[in-house]
Amino acid sequence: MQRKIQIFRWALLLVACLTAALYFGKNLSLSIGDIGKIIPQPDLATAAAMLPDFVLSDLNGTPRPISDWSGQPLLLNFWATWCAPCRREMPLLQKLHEESGSTGLQVIGIAIDRVPDVNAFTTETGVTYPILVGQEDAIELTEEFGLDVLGLPFSVLTSGDGQILKIQLGELHTDDLKLIIVVTEELKAGDISVAAAQQRLNAL
Repeated sequence: MQRKIQIFRWALLLVACLTAALYFGKNLSLSIGDIGKIIPQPDLATAAAMLPDFVLSDLNGTPRPISDWSGQPLLLNFWATWCAPCRREMPLLQKLHEESGSTGLQVIGIAIDRVPDVNAFTTETGVTYPILVGQEDAIELTEEFGLDVLGLPFSVLTSGDGQILKIQLGELHTDDLKLIIVVTEELKAGDISVAAAQQRLNAL
């Protein structure tokens, strides 16, 4: 247990350092390629093929199994209130949440943070999609998706039957989300296979 606590503290320190470098550095944004020079992008081929079962608490402290959203395509977004690119992409995620009715796509934020800070931030910014909160357990979950070193933001897209379609370390942008919507709609309609969806989504 002590070793896990130490790993957790070092992981948070690393993320804090990267975030500080991002925020105070010469360039105030990191592209996916820039982050990849610091932390390698997870390899879809070596990550879990299916969404693992897990339970994290929501902002009310209620345990929420991911099976609560069974049958829906999911966009899991790992973030923290002190992460500048996380905060920057959240309005896009909120817009996706509001406009993705035809696809059934559900955005779920997973905050690696303190509940009071997350509550204050989501209230201030008007985020209405589900938010779960974790610490060591959430970090361990990112490892199941192939992330060897914690970096934020980190997003995972799954199909309605839980197959992993896309894993991305780094900020999502408008073009990314447009493609996610298009591919999710085509997959739901049966116009493309899971393999074809993965190829298109990970060609960015």
